[in-house]
Amino acid sequence: MNNNFLTFKKKLKREKMLLQLKKELAHLEFLMNHYGLVKFQKEITEKLKIAGKGLEYLMPYFLVVTILTGACKLTTSSFPFYLDDTKKYLKTIKEFDSSGLVRVDTTYEETNINNNILAYTTSWMKIDTSFMRETKIYNLNILTEENIQSLLKNSHINFEDILGEPIKVSKEYSSSLSDKELNLKPTLKAYLYQEDLNDYIVLEEDESYNLLITIIFAIIAFGATSATYFFLSAKPDYNFASDIQEIMNNSGLSKNDLSKILELKKKNYERLTGDVDEYIQR
Repeated sequence: MNNNFLTFKKKLKREKMLLQLKKELAHLEFLMNHYGLVKFQKEITEKLKIAGKGLEYLMPYFLVVTILTGACKLTTSSFPFYLDDTKKYLKTIKEFDSSGLVRVDTTYEETNINNNILAYTTSWMKIDTSFMRETKIYNLNILTEENIQSLLKNSHINFEDILGEPIKVSKEYSSSLSDKELNLKPTLKAYLYQEDLNDYIVLEEDESYNLLITIIFAIIAFGATSATYFFLSAKPDYNFASDIQEIMNNSGLSKNDLSKILELKKKNYERLTGDVDEYIQR
């Protein structure tokens, strides 16, 4: 009984081996009969893999240049290698003082004032051998124009109670003053800033300025990408040419190689079964 079982086991193993061999032969026949399509697919796959590997190697440099370009735009308001068109919007600044005087300025240029503020300047005070006066700037964005005008008429109130802490405090010193300057009273001025996004002019960036920005950017970018290359190339697995060669070597067998493998497997199948055409599945 044991001999019968061993015989059955060997036969089952042989049948599995033949079945696998039949599948391999049928697959090789298909590849040989459709080698033009197989070759085309192989070339497309190979090119895609090479392109993917190229992108993988270029990505660190792309990120470095992208970050530098963004930093350039943020710090200089200009892109390298490109002349920017700049929109300059109409800005209106209304100036009110405690005497009721109102002055209105309009401009398309940048201004020192880009917010609603209140400026309170004290009288000159003697400190040791010199004189000093202080200017406090408060944020007025929380108030309407009507409330601001009302506030200017009450210069003796404590502004911190209404506006909070000043956003800026500056001190001015002088070693000598005229009588007129010494008798100056505290001044109180409000500035209301408004920008009209519907009214603007378009200016092209100056070529010489952009050229300077471009040269500086190119020098920094060259240094940054060189440093990136030296850092990455220090890694033992960083070899683009070797990776590409590996992709090409593993991209599939040639028609001649397939033919040789097919012949060997046919002979092996014929040796085991005595019929080389049995494997073909119609």
